[in-house]
Amino acid sequence: MTNYDVPKRRIKTTDTAFNILEVLTRLDGATVAEVAAQLDIAPSTVHDHLATLRWRGYVVQEGAEYHVGLLFLKLGMAARNRYAIVRPGEQAIAHLARETSTMVQLLAEENGRAIVLCRVVGEGAPSRNDVLGRVLPVHCSAAGKAIVASYSDDRVAAILDRHGLPKLTENTITDREEFFAELKRVRENGYSLNDGESVSGVRSIGRSIIVNDRVVAAATLTGSKHAMSDERIESTLSEQLLRTVNEIEMSITDMGDSRTDMGNSSVL
Repeated sequence: MTNYDVPKRRIKTTDTAFNILEVLTRLDGATVAEVAAQLDIAPSTVHDHLATLRWRGYVVQEGAEYHVGLLFLKLGMAARNRYAIVRPGEQAIAHLARETSTMVQLLAEENGRAIVLCRVVGEGAPSRNDVLGRVLPVHCSAAGKAIVASYSDDRVAAILDRHGLPKLTENTITDREEFFAELKRVRENGYSLNDGESVSGVRSIGRSIIVNDRVVAAATLTGSKHAMSDERIESTLSEQLLRTVNEIEMSITDMGDSRTDMGNSSVL
């Protein structure tokens, strides 16, 4: 069984609990009635789940609204700390963000999606509401493309079977054959491009980070279409990103940390 397979038996109550938590996160807090309306389930069911989550400390109640609790921070940090790349990566991308005046991020792939591990916004770069742990589809993110370009066609197909190719902008790739052709271009160029495919008017380039012959994450540069022109990408940005990726790879190798084998857990 892989991380992309549908389980033989899904527990409905577990699904419901996580659906409720995702609604609370997406709405930045919600009442029982609001959650019930979002999920089209009985308010009494929502209330029972929230009461249990509150008792366990994973949800807090403020008046009539419920919010996710800080205990999730402990779980998130435990997951993030599995990646030996984070500490040296944060230092390297901070320098690159200052050098390029762009937003620089490190992302890893888990369960067929790209997840933000850390980010630094350079001076003058547009600020976005990206947060640590933000989930991005692999088919329309520079990090996702850079990572899955190293995967077998079967492994990529398994990801697409699970998550599809949802359209986020007019530039989003929604055809499988076109996406596989895009991955071929990534391999040929050595870097990926997100040309307004997830957010209109915003471009990103990405490069995979390889440790012990294994892709463990990706680094990306993000900016406005004007700041990320084809000329600038080809003449300077792609090489600056490559130097940063090489620096991170060397730092992890020098650390000799056993966790370098844990960079990507979604192995077929």
